[in-house]
Amino acid sequence: MTTPQLPELPAGTAARIERRLLSVASGARQSHRRRNRAIAGGAALVLLAGTGVAAITIASQAAQERSAHCYAAVDPSSLSTQVGIPDETIGDDGIAVPIRADADRAAQALDLCGSVWRVGFFATDGVPVDDGRQHEVPPLTACVRSDQVIAVFPGDDEQLCESVDLRPLP
Repeated sequence: MTTPQLPELPAGTAARIERRLLSVASGARQSHRRRNRAIAGGAALVLLAGTGVAAITIASQAAQERSAHCYAAVDPSSLSTQVGIPDETIGDDGIAVPIRADADRAAQALDLCGSVWRVGFFATDGVPVDDGRQHEVPPLTACVRSDQVIAVFPGDDEQLCESVDLRPLP
C-alpha cells in the first residue's frame, strides 16, 4: 500500500501557517496570563479586605492594654478622645525605661479618663485650656468596645454599658 502524496503548497504557505499557529498559541498564553493575573489580583483583594476587617474589628494588643476612649456623655457619638500611656519614658540618666501597663485595665482606663475630665477637656468642648484649675470628675463607668478597647462614660448606672450596646468589664 502506498501513501498518497499531498499536493505541493503555494510558496510562503508554510510560513503563514507557522505564523498563524504561533499567533494562536501566543494569544492562549496571554489569555492564561490575564486569567492568572486576575486570580492573583482577586486573591490579593480578598486578603486585603480580610486584613482591613480584622484591623477595624480588633484593635492592637497595645491599644487594648494601654489606652481608653473617654466620652463626654452616655452616647458613643458624643465628644470623645482616646488617651493612653506611653511604652517607655526617659530616665534621669537618659536611658529609656519601659512603663508597665496596669494589670487592672479598668482601673487604668478610669484613671486616664479621670485625668481628661480633671483638666477640663469636656468642660471646654474638647478645646485644650490651660487654666490651671482642677475640674470636677463625675462618676465614671468602663465598658468594652467591640474592638476590645475600653470605653469610659460618665455615670455609675449598672446598666450603662448595655444602654450603649457595649459589654461591661468582667
